[in-house]
Amino acid sequence: MPAKAASDSEGAHPTVVAGLSKSTWRFLLPVIAFVFLGWSWAFASPTGSSADENYHLSSIWCAWGDSETCIRNDAEGTIAVPTKVAVQPCFVNQSQQDARCSWLLLSPELVVTDRFNPPQGGYPPAFYSTMRAFVGPDVDRSVLIMRMVNVLIAAGMLLWALLLARPVFGRAIAMAWMITLIPTGLFFIASVNPSSWTIIGGGLFWVFLLTFLREVSWKLPRAISALSGSVVTALMAALSRSDSVAVLGLSVLAVAILEWRRVLSRSRRLWVVIAVFVPLGLLALYFRVGRYLSDLNPYIPPGNELTDQPNPLVKMLLELPAFIGGIFGLQQPIWVQREDSSNWGVDGWVMNSFSFGVGALDVINPSIAGVFGVLAAAGTLMVGLGRNTRPKLLAIAVVTVGLVSQMVFMRALGGFGNWQNTQGVAWVLQPRYFLPTVMVIAGLIMITRPASRPVFNRVQALAVTAALSIATTTALMAVIARYMHGQLRSWVQFDLAEGWWWSWGPSPVVLIVVGSLSAITFFASTASLGVSYPKMKTRKPAAIPGES
Repeated sequence: MPAKAASDSEGAHPTVVAGLSKSTWRFLLPVIAFVFLGWSWAFASPTGSSADENYHLSSIWCAWGDSETCIRNDAEGTIAVPTKVAVQPCFVNQSQQDARCSWLLLSPELVVTDRFNPPQGGYPPAFYSTMRAFVGPDVDRSVLIMRMVNVLIAAGMLLWALLLARPVFGRAIAMAWMITLIPTGLFFIASVNPSSWTIIGGGLFWVFLLTFLREVSWKLPRAISALSGSVVTALMAALSRSDSVAVLGLSVLAVAILEWRRVLSRSRRLWVVIAVFVPLGLLALYFRVGRYLSDLNPYIPPGNELTDQPNPLVKMLLELPAFIGGIFGLQQPIWVQREDSSNWGVDGWVMNSFSFGVGALDVINPSIAGVFGVLAAAGTLMVGLGRNTRPKLLAIAVVTVGLVSQMVFMRALGGFGNWQNTQGVAWVLQPRYFLPTVMVIAGLIMITRPASRPVFNRVQALAVTAALSIATTTALMAVIARYMHGQLRSWVQFDLAEGWWWSWGPSPVVLIVVGSLSAITFFASTASLGVSYPKMKTRKPAAIPGES
């Protein structure tokens, strides 16, 4: 094949060659660095730190039925599990409280709780059943192993996508993961929360599906591998949080828009996609999404112009940019349309239900981390928006509208004017719910052609690497400091003689050094893919009728 054809952005796609070539190492290096970075975050917080973790831990411990550490009482709808599994630690939602109190939960006795995933309802059971394989006699050690395993799963799926996808799309997924992981993505990937799999699967599904549709025949090994990858990522998302059907559906729409000519010319492949993914949607509906509709309260109370109170929908949309910034590490603004709860009782006042932060929403991210994270993301995305096609812009618009619609829908579940939904549960919108969709939008924006044309120059790559490395290191330090000493101390102060820490493993200082070096390596090696993407042996697919 002529060299020019081999570098063509539309037709070129990588072929994995035997051995670890230089090109392969350029994919392996960021993935290996990602593993050590994720493991650093796995150590950064204690057992019980992620959202509703006692619910998820209880569900994991009883995922395989009765055992020495799980006794089910189906008649009363309760289970008995170890104290540290069932009891919510005293530091949760108490930002001034450190995590030393978790040492008090070491009793070997089982305690009864009704906070767990029932056999039919709540969350799909696949995530819990898988994590159950790592349950051992030591709760802390078991939790840490689960966190590390989830990081390995994310790294393996990312490497699979990078090795399989065409240069244009592989570069897009690398750039998207680089700018969207801090701090929400890394914290929850390295956790025992089902959102870990939702972020992994939802953030990668679209690129596997796109690779599948790009192949000239669905029987080719690469097409089969891409279809397998799309099935695996879809299962990970749908069987961890069933409401992830939203990001999967939006991803399918986006890919269909990008590849509409190929979809029309390859109808047989379309039926393969339908046959595989329709059951996933039905499964999600069975577990949760169908019941959402019964909680829908679309009533929107009016605002009060005399007290500067817009109606809740307008208020929510006005504060949406701040919430999106929160995904990248920004904290809640001090003044956001009278958001402070001290305004409760003012005529027309309602909260917009946006929440910020990681963990149980009680970790205050340093401003330097949020600002640098947002600047790096915004700068990278602006570069991506500089090279567009009409299908790309339409796909971005569709997914963005879907993202905002999902937020409005979820807010309506509790009624726009209420604190709670119809089930009596406080309903707040958390960054982790929407991160997978934001990752898809970022990936679509970073589809820039031709693949031979760099996304960054070396100075831009260096600036992005520096900004994200600083953001990651400071965010990691803030998480460690919050649980060692609470928010009473600055995140730059560590008194190693007191405060919470693991009874084994690296010290906080060692962990910060490892995390910082891993962050520098990960971001530098990933940003380098934007400067020059690996050139591998390629093959150009058959032309599509009517495509120039």
